[in-house]
Parts: sequence; structure tokens; C-alpha cells
Amino acid sequence: MSIFGERLREARRRKLHPDGRPWKQLELAAAVGAGANTVNGWENGRAIPSVPAQQALAQVLGVSREWLLGESEEPDPQPVKPSGVLSKRGLERPLPLVADSYEVRVWQKQFELELTKAGATEDQVAEAMDLVRAPQVLTFFAGGGSKSFSEEKAIQGMTTMAIIVRDHLMKHYGLRFDQ
Repeated sequence: MSIFGERLREARRRKLHPDGRPWKQLELAAAVGAGANTVNGWENGRAIPSVPAQQALAQVLGVSREWLLGESEEPDPQPVKPSGVLSKRGLERPLPLVADSYEVRVWQKQFELELTKAGATEDQVAEAMDLVRAPQVLTFFAGGGSKSFSEEKAIQGMTTMAIIVRDHLMKHYGLRFDQ
């Protein structure tokens, strides 16, 4: 296991719900817009997340990115104004909260059902969902680094990525999607 993986697991287990239980990998995955298998791979050292994903993980877990990477012994982040996004109500919200909003989760569930209906295997569905939920996809399509991020733009970005995923599954696995 890598130092990143060890520290990610430690930080996830230290983060507690109001009832005192630690976060699960699936909950962390949902908070940063990744799949549970992806978080498992990060924790077990099979993969290292992108810089935007590292930043989202650090923000959600309340630690510094440098500590996660093993570049600092101090887990607490330096006080920095979190990068926020604007919700439909105009309130600043961090990327993980927008990625886990009701509208975004409904879209993701509909796409997951569409993939299953088309005959995608469990692994194909998991990989496709990891792609459309990736923080890089949400950031790029839904704001491109600007502060004007919304659920609507997140869904537009995921829809664009879903077109690419559908095309790949049709060409390489022969899946058929309803038009």
C-alpha cells in the first residue's frame, strides 16, 4: 500500500458521522464523485487520483492534500477559502456537494438503469459511472475552473460524457441503447 493509500484510509476512518460511525468507501466516493471501486483502488495503492480528485478528497476529509501525499506531517489543512460553486439558489457550495445533489444523483441513477437495460455487465456499468462522475468531468464541463458551477451544468457535462461512453459500449461490446 502507498503512503497516499494509507493516509486516505486513515482520514476516511477518522471522519465520523454524527452517530459516531466512520465513513465507508462508498460514502467517500459519493462525496467526491467517484466510484467505490475507485476509492478502494486509491486506498490499496493500485491507483493515484488526479490533482482535482486529491483536492476534493482533502476538502471532504478535512486534511491537507500535502499530508495525503506524504509531503507533510501535519494533517490539518492551512486555512484557505474552499473553492466553491454556485447552487441554483446562489449559495456557494463545494464541488462534492454539487456532485451529490439530488438532481445529479437522479440523472446518474437513470443513466445506470439505461446501461443495465442495454445489457452492460456490472463491471461495464461501474466503469461507465466512474467516467461520468469523475471530478475532472464535472469541473471541466460544469464550470471549467470558474465559480459559476451548478447542478444543471454538471448534468450537461455528464450527459456529454455519457454520449462518449454509449458510443464506446456500442462499438466495442455491441450494446444497443433505446433512442
